[in-house]
Amino acid sequence: MSNCTNVLSSEVMLGDDGNLVLRRTSGIRRPYADVIWQSFDHPTDTILPGAKIGYYIME
Repeated sequence: MSNCTNVLSSEVMLGDDGNLVLRRTSGIRRPYADVIWQSFDHPTDTILPGAKIGYYIME
């Protein structure tokens, strides 16, 4: 009998496009990687190619 524990961890990656992405990953085989936060979703005073421009309106 073996013990298997599902371990969650986080990683930060800076893409070639300048997008900084924080992801939640599984520690075993990384079957999924959920994006927790990414800089292109929160633009500042600098616009990079591929960054989102605009806003989302909820009714």
